[in-house]
Amino acid sequence: MFHVKTAGLSYLEALRVIARLDPSLFRAKVALARERYREERVSYHVSASAERIPDPVTVSDGDLSMLLDQSDARQELHITYGSALDRYGAEMDAILGVHTRDYVDALEHMLYRHLDPLTHVWDQSGAGK
Repeated sequence: MFHVKTAGLSYLEALRVIARLDPSLFRAKVALARERYREERVSYHVSASAERIPDPVTVSDGDLSMLLDQSDARQELHITYGSALDRYGAEMDAILGVHTRDYVDALEHMLYRHLDPLTHVWDQSGAGK
């Protein structure tokens, strides 16, 4: 039996799409995450440090999504999702609504990356035969 949690990952993939399509909104989300992280992290076991996160102002539009591949930035963005949805949820929904295919493609890619290793375990166990 496997349990794969994807809600946080789905949110981060939504941010990846937004980083590509609306860099200014993504930068605003990163700024909010920096502002709210210290307070919102108290209910999580995380170790992100703002000092290790590149300043998004210095990152080119085309490279913004790489912040989602950096552990500290991912944690900060993930932990502050509630504040982000409160403040920017309507804008995020509007972008993803217009660019649904981009979001679906990102989700499919993310799910494949996470589930593909399980198919190899399944095949090697003989259980899938």
